[in-house]
Amino acid sequence: MKIAIYARYSTDNQRQTSIDDQIRRCREVIQGLGLENGDVQVFSDGALSGTDKHLSKRQGFLALVDAWDRGELDLLVVDEVSRLSRDAVQLANLQRRIEQTGVRVVAADGLDTSQQQWQLSFGLVGLISQQSIRDTQHRVVRGMLGQLERGFMIATPPYGYQYERQLDDQGNRLGTAWRVDPEESKVVVQIYELRSKGTAYGEIARQLNEKGVEPPRPRKAAAYWRPATIRRMIGNTIYRGTFRWHGSKGRQEKVKRRKRDPEIREFERPHLRLVSDEIWYLCNEGRISRSRYGGGKHRFAGLVSCGQCGSTLTISTGGNAQAMYCAQCGQARRVGIDRRPMGYLSVTGLEHILTKAIDAIITGPILEERRRRLKQLLTQDVGSAIQAARLECERAARGCGRLLKAIRRQEGEDELLLNEYEEARREHQSLLRKLSELEKERVPVDMENVRRQLEVDPRDLIPRIWDSNRPVAEIRSLLARLFPEIVFEGKRSRHVADVRVSLSPGIMSALASNTEPMDGSLITLRFRLTSTARRPTVWTVDCIPVEDEQGASSALNQRRVG
Repeated sequence: MKIAIYARYSTDNQRQTSIDDQIRRCREVIQGLGLENGDVQVFSDGALSGTDKHLSKRQGFLALVDAWDRGELDLLVVDEVSRLSRDAVQLANLQRRIEQTGVRVVAADGLDTSQQQWQLSFGLVGLISQQSIRDTQHRVVRGMLGQLERGFMIATPPYGYQYERQLDDQGNRLGTAWRVDPEESKVVVQIYELRSKGTAYGEIARQLNEKGVEPPRPRKAAAYWRPATIRRMIGNTIYRGTFRWHGSKGRQEKVKRRKRDPEIREFERPHLRLVSDEIWYLCNEGRISRSRYGGGKHRFAGLVSCGQCGSTLTISTGGNAQAMYCAQCGQARRVGIDRRPMGYLSVTGLEHILTKAIDAIITGPILEERRRRLKQLLTQDVGSAIQAARLECERAARGCGRLLKAIRRQEGEDELLLNEYEEARREHQSLLRKLSELEKERVPVDMENVRRQLEVDPRDLIPRIWDSNRPVAEIRSLLARLFPEIVFEGKRSRHVADVRVSLSPGIMSALASNTEPMDGSLITLRFRLTSTARRPTVWTVDCIPVEDEQGASSALNQRRVG
């Protein structure tokens, strides 16, 4: 008689000694069957669950199946059927295998496939195992969220942090905390600084590899810094002091495949912050470059889009003068798609347009209006509206309390009093929502930033933008932040082109003063670029009206800047 024993323990509250205990009980079953003299093979797996996702890692189980296929066993003994698998599909496949091969399976908990109607017991084991998995998953999720609510952390800490176990006075484990790693955190800050200046992911990785900086998971084979590693790190919210539950893209894709909405929750961890919100959002919201990785040898690379199809314009390298064109529209026309020809936009002409756009803001009424609003921030009481809303909420709460006491004193139901209480309760809820909205909108004002932005001359920014000695990536980053939208609308004739530009006076002042923006509102301008046919080329830039939704044009946009 060829006999096989299979044992497995998972990670949930079990130890290596569980394998020995299972094997011992299986040998007792063999002895009870009077087969102790048979040829016994033992297969086992440790620290692996019985779910489908761990099947490929269960080398002992796979070896058992191979021996089964070679006809090397007549009897399989397990402590429980759930040791073979907890997955319903796997158990169904095992049942079919048992029926087709005639191998007898005996479990120490009573199952014996030599008995009648053993399939019913086998099927019940599958149902119970599936429910057990769901119950375990629920308890695990509940426990993990509970730890996060109590201020502890879960999972392996990312690059820049270390974990440490928190114990009570008796030495019992309370949870796991993360702390900032002094050396790795410097690398993280350096990565964000490079990216905020427009450095491409690949270039950041190259610099770190050349310096010999140890990458995440250094013990992994062929470990080195990769562009994708940099990109994932920059997108991690923990570096701005926020831990996101189910916030990873992998988890969100998994939930979408199950046709469910991802349950994303955020837990604030201010002691783990390594970069400011401004730097984090700057590096993650496409303000450095509209292209995916932010590379390119030209300062306009990835910044200008096509007004017809929305694609990023390509910068030509041939000829005496550089120009930009839409490769997607050109390809569409070559294959018979009806699109109007967009033509070429001169790089030099675009420089004239952007300079005029800055000049329109600096010399116009917009800058004066912004200065007036900044001066107001220095004097206004930003908490007065919130304080008034709090007083209103307290008044409404006291009114609800008085009405509730009156209702309780009534022996019978007073419909008029109940309606009055319901109206007062709705008013209280409305006031609470208003207070919540005011508190969300309230942004702490850095008075030093306000003063510096009032004192700076935005004209100081122009030399920085066109300084040929500055790194291209840094200039591109400045342009992308200052001009979130540059759209080439097409050529009206051979020497006339239209361009739409959006820029932010608040970001302009922040960049000129090296402070964080106080206001990111945008102003849209349209320009008509005209060039002469003869050399040397003379450029003329005119600001043309931007039609709003009602067809009215802005007075600012009618201003001539050429």
